[in-house]
Amino acid sequence: MFSDLNVFLECEKNLPKRKFILVTNDHRSDSSFVLHNMISLFLKNSCPVILVNIAQSFNHYHNVALKLGINLKKVVEEGKLLCVDGLKLLNALIESYFEEQNCLNNPFSFIMNCREHSLMELYLSIKKKVEMLDNSSTKDLNFLILIDDFSNLQSLGASNIEVINFINYCHSLILRKTGGCLVIGGSVDFDDEDSHVLLNCISHSSDTCIQINGLLTGQSRDVDGEITVTEKSGKLSKKIMQFKVEEKSVRLFARGTCSAVL
Repeated sequence: MFSDLNVFLECEKNLPKRKFILVTNDHRSDSSFVLHNMISLFLKNSCPVILVNIAQSFNHYHNVALKLGINLKKVVEEGKLLCVDGLKLLNALIESYFEEQNCLNNPFSFIMNCREHSLMELYLSIKKKVEMLDNSSTKDLNFLILIDDFSNLQSLGASNIEVINFINYCHSLILRKTGGCLVIGGSVDFDDEDSHVLLNCISHSSDTCIQINGLLTGQSRDVDGEITVTEKSGKLSKKIMQFKVEEKSVRLFARGTCSAVL
């Protein structure tokens, strides 16, 4: 768990509740460290997590979590981590296509033109996981829904309006709960108008925007980029820091205080 990052995000003492947090990065950077930290933060506070992985495999998340002191496979066995494994579902979809099997039960079957409402089944898969938490010993605890990359849904053929509706439905799942939190990641191509429009629409409905950008001056050995946090719930505020991701931590420092980029 990245303590400096949690202090900067103001969640080191109180987990975010009933909040939609959007995490994005440009083509020069990687925002995955924020997603890994959110998973670690909730699990280390004994709060359940629903992971919807579309960009990275479960093993990837497991290997990173081990470095942060968490065994995700054990947490799955304990029922504190529920997964909608998008990459496994996509692989199963391809296999069923070549074996000429029915693929209608797969949430990604819209890729094969099997379903009109493309992302509804994926939403229902997530909703079922939330209902499982409702019927477990963790029903009164704060919980996290984390979707690692909304931009991949667009790449798979879902339209902007379908992605926006899907995210709004997922948002409603945490609004009906006293302690739910929705975190959605994504890579944004600011030169692509469609991608930019989608980002603006999603950002409009979020409570907090965390944007990771590479340095305009190019790559640096000592600085990975800048992190900008925009809070929109309550009084609008924005704060910016530079950061360096290390093996088991993230170093944050104010702009202009690192000699490498002065």
